Amino acid sequence: MHLYTSEANAPGTHEARKVCWARTSTRVSNETNKELTQELTLKEIQEAILVMQKDKAPGCDDIPTEFFQEFMSEVSPTLFQTFSTILRNGETSELINKGLIILIPKSGDHARIGNWRPITLLGSLYKILAKTLAMRLQTFLPNIIRPSQIGFVEGRCILDNTFLAQEAQDWAEESNQDLVLLLLDFRRPSIGSSGTSFLKPWQNSNSAHKGSGG
Repeated sequence: MHLYTSEANAPGTHEARKVCWARTSTRVSNETNKELTQELTLKEIQEAILVMQKDKAPGCDDIPTEFFQEFMSEVSPTLFQTFSTILRNGETSELINKGLIILIPKSGDHARIGNWRPITLLGSLYKILAKTLAMRLQTFLPNIIRPSQIGFVEGRCILDNTFLAQEAQDWAEESNQDLVLLLLDFRRPSIGSSGTSFLKPWQNSNSAHKGSGG
């Protein structure tokens, strides 16, 4: 099911979502939900503006981040009113949602479309709102995301998986145990298949000459 296509409202999808939700064990508490869904504050918006990266290409509005940082005291009250209305009504304007798609050249022959990488330049209002909500959410992420996910969470390092794999191989060799490492590589449907996976047995040094299967 694709959430952002007509399939999201196809017959049976509502029941499927209810089943998935019923089987979701990790949820936020009522107190946390209240904190996450409370009205935005002017302070939150200003803090988000201050930490946004500079020297970034603007979107369709042609307004760089530096403008909001320079005139924060003047523009933040208007942003506060705009963002509060958006969250209260549950929808944004077409202007805020609009993005500008451009192509970034990669290495290789630029006559081949595969050697160009498309990116979307989003408007400043969109980025400020997203940053404000992300900063509110990141405080609670470590409590709802399992420790096994070590990437994209503050305080965790994606390199830990590399060290874990190496330690597992060392353990298998020292204890004369066979070991199977599983790598899952999910790809976007537009690239090809929806996902690929393979099993790679790693055998201890005493039987390494037998080779490995794929």
